[in-house]
Amino acid sequence: MGSLQDLVTRTETPDFIGAATNAHLSKQDAKDRAHKGAVDFLRNEFIDAWLDSPQRLISTPNAYKDQIAVADVVADHFAGASGDTDLHELLTLIAMASSKGGELGLRAGALIAGMAKKHAEFYAADLIDRRGF
Repeated sequence: MGSLQDLVTRTETPDFIGAATNAHLSKQDAKDRAHKGAVDFLRNEFIDAWLDSPQRLISTPNAYKDQIAVADVVADHFAGASGDTDLHELLTLIAMASSKGGELGLRAGALIAGMAKKHAEFYAADLIDRRGF
């Protein structure tokens, strides 16, 4: 099986409507073709950005901004319909990576430890109060 990057096909120009209408297709076929082109472009842009940098901007037409960092798009995704399932999968992958050693394992472990420390510091006073101190 190839890498995720191997799945990404490059789209040089995102002129989906022009390409579809120039093909002399029926209106519905042209819309379908334009939709497929847009989906391919946005998917490829998302994957490229995810693999490059969490702060890389990607197209978000009709959102509150025309471009948003991929990290923010992912964060918004977790509030959606499959958000819990995908978040649990991501956390499982990070846990698996933390046990592998090497730079990836160290970084994943440091992420988990850092988040655990913030969690502990945030809730420590409440735990003490609950225990009656």
